[in-house]
Amino acid sequence: MRRIFITILSFVSFFPFISQGQEFKVASFDYNPSDLTARVGEYSRVDLDGRKCAILKISVADDIVEAQGNVVGDIIKKGMEKWIYIAHDSKHVKLLFDKHHSLMLNFIDYNYPVVSEQMVYDVKLEEKVSNDSGATNKLSVDRPQETELLKDAKKAYEERDFAKALRLFSKIDNDKEAQYYLGEMYYEGEGVSKNDKEAAIWFRKSADQGYALSQANLGLLYLCGYGVEEDCQEAIKWFTKAAEQGDILALRNLGNIYYFGEDIPKDYQEAVKWWRLGAEKGDPDLPYLLGIMYYEGNKINKDYTEAYKWFLKGAEQNNELCQLRIGVMYYNGFGVPVDYKQAAHWWKLSADNGNSRAMFNLGSLYLDGLGVKKNEAEAVKWFKLSADHGNEDAKRKIREMGY
Repeated sequence: MRRIFITILSFVSFFPFISQGQEFKVASFDYNPSDLTARVGEYSRVDLDGRKCAILKISVADDIVEAQGNVVGDIIKKGMEKWIYIAHDSKHVKLLFDKHHSLMLNFIDYNYPVVSEQMVYDVKLEEKVSNDSGATNKLSVDRPQETELLKDAKKAYEERDFAKALRLFSKIDNDKEAQYYLGEMYYEGEGVSKNDKEAAIWFRKSADQGYALSQANLGLLYLCGYGVEEDCQEAIKWFTKAAEQGDILALRNLGNIYYFGEDIPKDYQEAVKWWRLGAEKGDPDLPYLLGIMYYEGNKINKDYTEAYKWFLKGAEQNNELCQLRIGVMYYNGFGVPVDYKQAAHWWKLSADNGNSRAMFNLGSLYLDGLGVKKNEAEAVKWFKLSADHGNEDAKRKIREMGY
């Protein structure tokens, strides 16, 4: 229940032939602050309240025949990417596919309690294979000295024998980790009927004993009003307790609360404070968000030195978006000397990680002989790869070159 992703660009992948009745799973669900589609231009829409809609840009290898929920207007289809317009403050949407089972997207599962007005969210769906354990949305837990009963209960849970796990966890008296698992099971409906109120009870028991994961989960329940009365201040209280123990996702969520200011006044400096702490703790996505804020002067003073620092941190964690931006900075001389070889180096890393813009940029370097030996065949190779990943600039370039 606690995943949150803050990357910026959409990722497009190709899939093999799909048989009827298979399922999709969410590979990524990312807020994209640099995409202005929902804010200005011909593609923006307003909901019944006169407020601009959020857009889900969904990359998926099937046709979405219907979207159910607070959906505004028709689905826009751009190849493998489908755009769904959602009224502000919506909490979920159900997707109906041509060749797959339907999929319910509850935004809280990706740490977005609601979608925000005029924001764009990049969503990537991929094939759910038959041996998929479904445990990717779960968090690892601290592992203190354990009793044999707790070990057996956790083993049953990891093997998805939820009936056995529930029975064993319930036998353990006043153990904060067992209480955490019971909260997860009631929240997810694993081995029991989904019950947010019961989940809140167990998370609180565990949180009161100082268990960081439960404190962060309880914060989310208060933020969304799931099983408890919605209370932003209570959410902040529990997120802060978890953050003080170094919980990365609590740090991220505190930053989100202050940045978006849904229930409290926006405070960008406070948001940056918590996001910096999360990034320093190793959050893989926050370095890019911090970097782009300093790079664009978005809500804070523009500072290329700070931007480079955070992009580099993310790039060293193999974040393709950070690698792309470092290449841009070297190409343009933003905060660093112009260095086409360095631009080529970072764009190659980003391209190898599947970034279509980096592929296009790398092709341009080969076409012009900047930082690399001029090579039209190599340029065309990268343009074609970029086009295959949906990049419109690359498609136009290939047509212009006569390929």
